[in-house]
Amino acid sequence: MGKIIIALDNGFGVMGYELNTSGLWIIIAVSVLAWLAFYLLRSIGIYKLCVKNGVEKPYLAWIPAFWIYPCCKLIGEQRFFGKSYSKIALIVAIIFSVATVLNLVITFIDYFPLVGYYLNGGTIYLGSLEEVAVINPNAGEYWNLGEIFVDNNFKYPYNRPNLVYNLSGALTLFGAFLDIATIVVEINMYIVLFRKFWPQHYVVASVMSFFGLFPVFVFVIRNKTAVGQVTKHPTQILQEAAAVISLGGGVSNEGQSLIDAILPAVRAEQYGSAFVEHTQIRIALLGNDAG
Repeated sequence: MGKIIIALDNGFGVMGYELNTSGLWIIIAVSVLAWLAFYLLRSIGIYKLCVKNGVEKPYLAWIPAFWIYPCCKLIGEQRFFGKSYSKIALIVAIIFSVATVLNLVITFIDYFPLVGYYLNGGTIYLGSLEEVAVINPNAGEYWNLGEIFVDNNFKYPYNRPNLVYNLSGALTLFGAFLDIATIVVEINMYIVLFRKFWPQHYVVASVMSFFGLFPVFVFVIRNKTAVGQVTKHPTQILQEAAAVISLGGGVSNEGQSLIDAILPAVRAEQYGSAFVEHTQIRIALLGNDAG
């Protein structure tokens, strides 16, 4: 193991503070636990919100980067640049997935040499150029990451480091455009989602979500339905639909077949009311003319 030296100006001069191994592991453990906690809160929140409102494929909430798909489906017909979120859900999810994978690749390219250097006994310096120069005048800047420095004996493990450096820069530039696109989508999604399910607090929830607390707030609204959406028991929906149809001459054969097929599952509460209201099942119940 190497060393990590943090160069700080304490008011009396620049001092080097070593981050020991136990401190490093504590930072790593806290970071992993925080990520896991936020992942669980977000996944559970989106999943339960989808189930509550009858949105298809709620299990996608558990897939990193693809959680945006069920969120778009929850928003439904709300427009984003003229297109409904429901229709662009897959495109948005693909963009988010590509951006996530690209960021992982860039992170690996940039930090893999640094991790190997540290594990092989190298010293890493953190701080500004002026502060690190006081601790070790011979330390050099590590690529373009800023405020990370290494000893002058450091060597990149790549056969063609300049090519890798340029590749990393190009990927970073492309990733920046994707990141901007995802941020724009996320901000709008936060506003529309919380305005639909928690309108009295949507401003606060949207702002705090932008600062990273979306998992907390979506977990809070996990059991809510869209404001203005009247929730009825699925069997009541079927009975009301059948009663209306009977006034117009009765249920079509197709509609009756669907009723016979779906009613046992509805009574067993395998389908939620929103599922019955918003799928072709209820449309088919309206008879031959509605299909």
